[in-house]
Amino acid sequence: MLANVSIVENAVLTYNRSVVAKEGVSVYSPIVTAIDKSIDLGAKVINISLGEDFSVGLDEVMEKAERSGVVVVSSAGNEGGRGVTFPAKHPKVIAVANVASDGSLVESSSRGPEVDIAAPGWGIPAYLGLSGDSNETFSGTSAAAPMVAGTVALMMKQNPTITPEEVRQRLYSTATHKPQGGRDN
Repeated sequence: MLANVSIVENAVLTYNRSVVAKEGVSVYSPIVTAIDKSIDLGAKVINISLGEDFSVGLDEVMEKAERSGVVVVSSAGNEGGRGVTFPAKHPKVIAVANVASDGSLVESSSRGPEVDIAAPGWGIPAYLGLSGDSNETFSGTSAAAPMVAGTVALMMKQNPTITPEEVRQRLYSTATHKPQGGRDN
């Protein structure tokens, strides 16, 4: 099973979870290393479109990102009502759910109090190089998270001194709320 992690400008890390696990190395080791290196190289926004169980190493690098002024955006997961996956579950990470074009939550999208925001993530046109067809689409919270990461990058470009906490607050306060208003799990 392959998983992709998009980390700043066009850098993509692909690893095989089962092979890494057989070698006795944390399945998060290559991801933690890539995120750590991105922070050291001056990344300001990191998108992580994957999710698993809690990892101490990933938790620590999320804290390093916050201290370094880096905003981390992550897909909430496609577990439906079973909850948000890690790292989106981390309190310093912007957890992104998936909505359809009409704004309704996609049934497979993870949900719960850890979700911070929802973004379009169903049937997004994308060339993934999987079938050779340029009319492919990408769906899921992994498609929604880059929408938010792009918005964050634009916010940070406009205001280079903004902190991750200020980014999160501005993002949440300017999002369109459902008719009932307020936070919605």
